Amino acid sequence: APKPKLVAKKGVTAAMVRKWEEEFGKKVAVQMALDVDPRKDLIRKQGSRFQGIVDQERKAKRDRRLAELEAEDDAQEKMEAVTSIKIGAYKCRQCAATFDSDATRVLCEEKGHTVVRVQVNRTRWECSGCRQSQDVLDRELPSHCRKCNAIAWKQVPLRRVKREAPMERDMLLPRGEELKFVNSVHIPGQQAVNKFREASEDYSGL
Repeated sequence: APKPKLVAKKGVTAAMVRKWEEEFGKKVAVQMALDVDPRKDLIRKQGSRFQGIVDQERKAKRDRRLAELEAEDDAQEKMEAVTSIKIGAYKCRQCAATFDSDATRVLCEEKGHTVVRVQVNRTRWECSGCRQSQDVLDRELPSHCRKCNAIAWKQVPLRRVKREAPMERDMLLPRGEELKFVNSVHIPGQQAVNKFREASEDYSGL
């Protein structure tokens, strides 16, 4: 059977066809140049030639972000597992105290005390009463908590566990704060609503 005759659209030039070939490819350029049914337009059916590259780039970007988050989690876990660290400090023979403050060292030396340089472990301890924590050198625990005077301590990681605070939107109720009875809450500065029991009807027993 003879092939149908192809008719070019009115106003289409050879230069236009060459430009379309460079941008969209030969098949699409021919489709654009010919007078055909728009429902069979290849441009409508053909996706972007760079869609695959775009998808690959998105996937690579997502994978990089996931790797960064995993690395942060691993580093966080390692830091939380550290309970002590060796540091340089000072020890006063007369005060029988260990410290890492240069100002405290100067004060002791001005009093004629013997201060020596030592290597000690720094740990962190938490008050069992108020959860206040502080660094301790050479396991010299305070006699009591400076905040609540409690005497019970427990060792915790040097770095506190990071806890995300809830966002404001997470604390909002779907319908706002619900009250059991609207008039049951007294508003300061306003007269309280008198509560009364509804009288029974005269004919309620009939």
